[in-house]
Amino acid sequence: MSEEKIFDERLHAKNDEENTGLKWIEGYDLGLQGRPYIQPNYHRLTDEQIEIMKPVSEWVPYLSTNGAGLHIDFTTNSRKIDISYTLESSVHMPHMPITGSHGMDLYIKDTGKWEYYDSIIPEEKTDVYKSIVLEKLVPEGYNSFSLNLPLYQAVTSLKIGIEQDCEIKADLLTKKPVVIYGTSITQGGCASRPGMAYTNILRRNIDRDVYNLGFSGSGKCEYEMTDILLTYDAEIFIFDPIPNLSNDKLSEDRYVHFYEKYREKYPNTPLILLDDPTFLYRYNTDSRQCPINETVQKHFNEWSKTDKNLYYIYKDELYGTDGEATVDRCHATDLGFMRMSKPVIKLVKKLTSKTSAGGKLNERF
Repeated sequence: MSEEKIFDERLHAKNDEENTGLKWIEGYDLGLQGRPYIQPNYHRLTDEQIEIMKPVSEWVPYLSTNGAGLHIDFTTNSRKIDISYTLESSVHMPHMPITGSHGMDLYIKDTGKWEYYDSIIPEEKTDVYKSIVLEKLVPEGYNSFSLNLPLYQAVTSLKIGIEQDCEIKADLLTKKPVVIYGTSITQGGCASRPGMAYTNILRRNIDRDVYNLGFSGSGKCEYEMTDILLTYDAEIFIFDPIPNLSNDKLSEDRYVHFYEKYREKYPNTPLILLDDPTFLYRYNTDSRQCPINETVQKHFNEWSKTDKNLYYIYKDELYGTDGEATVDRCHATDLGFMRMSKPVIKLVKKLTSKTSAGGKLNERF
């Protein structure tokens, strides 16, 4: 057999579920996480929330069906794990690897730490994907796994197959989650695989779930979206819409509206505001973004005088200043997401400890 054929078979290994000799479990029956509700689909918003957004946003209803941040954590003693899933579409973006937008990746917990194990690589030009995580040197006995769903595509069905004589159980995160609202960067553009989105990196480093409410090009802070965000009872809320806001009064009013409504309902929940990391390099100035950054910082200056649970992470702490963190001056590479995750992880860990303190404008995390 040629090397090319072996490579092709490994990437696109297919088995009819009826003929594998495995027993199959529907993904959401194992406890789909990354969202606060139970519903027999793989969406990030409820059907009711999607209907609320339809009159005011062209893209949020669709993007909410993308799997960014959704994951299935489970423990099994099977030495063979098959993943079979179907996507709504095979269309993908030219500037993002299909392994990130349409693929899945699997992590294994080894000595208490999550480690990348393997990727489920989709085929192109088809909406049916049946891929196998091939048998490898998995430790004997029971092992814990985390399966990350595609960042930029809707999953319509997902099944996990294990050996007939083996067991599988859900591993559910029970602490209050971190909730993140934002843009395409939050959604995961343009990670090489789902586990490299900064929200998933964050989740692997803290002992709690992270809800990814990033909507590509659509983090507009609509008043209706604020109403939806207020339904999430978070341990920490991260607010990151600046890259999708314009330098106009409507954007400013919506941003302020969110802050005021959030503080009215959750006066003591830590709220982290993220700067726009994309317009920092000397070749990448933007007349739209720079002023809105300054406007938000002005409000933060005022709010933080009395709000000791308000924090701000600056753009130079997110992507860095060397220009090497993006695909297109905006969307992050894996390097960009690794850099971006570091100050977020540091601050979240600080805030979830018993010694947390209020943030200041000039404080660096």
